[in-house]
Amino acid sequence: MQITVTGIDSVIRKLNALPKTIEEKNRIFMERLAQIGIERATLKFKTATYDGENDVKVDPTPHWEGDNTLIIRASGSAILFIEFGTGKHYVEHPQGAEKGYLHGTYGQGKGANLNGWGYYGEMGANPTPPARVVRKAADGRTVVLTRGNPPARAMYDAAKDMRMKIRDIAREVYGGD
Repeated sequence: MQITVTGIDSVIRKLNALPKTIEEKNRIFMERLAQIGIERATLKFKTATYDGENDVKVDPTPHWEGDNTLIIRASGSAILFIEFGTGKHYVEHPQGAEKGYLHGTYGQGKGANLNGWGYYGEMGANPTPPARVVRKAADGRTVVLTRGNPPARAMYDAAKDMRMKIRDIAREVYGGD
């Protein structure tokens, strides 16, 4: 007696290819999420309100660290000032020691000055009103008067956008409901 099973070779090939297919889909899934983050961070950094020179650049290519970690990188000397803000005075924030701090007194405390504060540098392309160039210092450097800049939250918002898209991209890449 002889039994013939047709298509068994095809099934075996598909089963053997399955781990590779899943690895490829994982890679595509992560790269698609990273691209959303890169686009959002680039836009937020580019349009951020910042009194100084905005030199932040988001790398358009995500970087793999091992098989399961994809890193989005941004660089520039102003990155922390733009991401987190600096020296911004907010009238609406509670003032008083009963809250455990006085707003604007962290770091150099410049945010506590209602009239703003000055720094040596160049005026940025997208300053916070009423930032302005005050004068040239004796040594030729420019003095800019500012009231600080708000946090742009570029990387924070990029991560938030990526989390919001996980399910949609997973459905597209892996299929199914």
